[in-house]
Amino acid sequence: MAKILRSAHRQPSRRPRICLTCILTSRYLENCEESSLFAIASQSDRKLMRHSLSGTLASTELDLRELSELNELIAGSLKIKDVFRSVSSRVCELVGCRGTALWLLDESRTRLRTAAVWAIETATPPEKSLALTEELSDRCFSAKRVLVINNASPEKEDLWFRSGVLNGALAAIPLFRGAEVIGVLQLFFPVGARAVDSKIPLFEAIGARVSPVVVSSMIFERNQASALMDVITELPNERAFHVILEENIADAQRHPKGRPFSILAIDIKRFSGINNSAGHSAGDAALREVGQIVRANLRGMDFFARLHDDEFLAVLPTASEDVTHEIISRIENAIAESRLEFGGEESLELGLNIGWAVFGQDGETAGSLLSHARLRKNYSKELPGSRKVILFPHMTTG
Repeated sequence: MAKILRSAHRQPSRRPRICLTCILTSRYLENCEESSLFAIASQSDRKLMRHSLSGTLASTELDLRELSELNELIAGSLKIKDVFRSVSSRVCELVGCRGTALWLLDESRTRLRTAAVWAIETATPPEKSLALTEELSDRCFSAKRVLVINNASPEKEDLWFRSGVLNGALAAIPLFRGAEVIGVLQLFFPVGARAVDSKIPLFEAIGARVSPVVVSSMIFERNQASALMDVITELPNERAFHVILEENIADAQRHPKGRPFSILAIDIKRFSGINNSAGHSAGDAALREVGQIVRANLRGMDFFARLHDDEFLAVLPTASEDVTHEIISRIENAIAESRLEFGGEESLELGLNIGWAVFGQDGETAGSLLSHARLRKNYSKELPGSRKVILFPHMTTG
């Protein structure tokens, strides 16, 4: 007896292992047992149905595990739309839906926006469908639980189907970060889709696995945006500028006659004096002020970035030499009318040095274009007439 007790004492107690297959099977059978098909089945047939269902859900558990692995494989290195394609293909294969839509909170965090849409072949949910199903996403977001609508749904939702906007069932799955809902995953099912309501436990399991994938991609996009943005001015930084510049060079080389463009190199006159006399806070304010004024006087298609210290660069797509001069003149006039207010009653008059270069006549590489633009900018510093932009003869490229 003592030996038995000692043996029992040595065996550690084991916590019961939670089996997703068992949970899904149990909850699925609760719905199935209410159906007429299950009610009329013999006892032996019911055992076969349970056995078949258990095997199917065991396979489903493996598919869900693969969905979880996406977070480790790709979610931390791809944008949401790229990750969503992989997620959607796996989810549609798993549950039989034909299309998906991802709704995330907008920047104000007050309403949902469509972040991505995916479909098998031509089954993409139409824009009208997305507009009408926004209400379902809002309800799912507020309720923090899976919602499903189909032809047997209440009258208000049934109108969507009778109008032809939706032809099958629609499921809305909340996505969580901790206890907070950060979005909704919608699944569009084809006409004749069966037992969609009974798949709610499976939808919950999908939501638990898709949520961390989406969160990881959101963090990746935020970090990527921060890596391409200047903190002081909130303008794109040097890295972003070179990406855009190379894209414009490649585009101009493919269309040498029809796609001219130019660049601007800009810095602030006497910027070091501003920092030394008024302090770095005044210098930062001058950078922000110049950034806002120049940005407001560029065209919508133009790209404007801050590099380092007080240097700014701009890419002007499709801009000929004449158009470039017009833009420079507009910037100079706006700067001439501005004064930087800081330190209560103190104010500061700003001035700019601006240089420019046109693709083709000043070079066809990033290095040659920047060299010409900066040379013109530096030459303007040595001349009197502080705000006047110097346009000197074309230079040959080396």
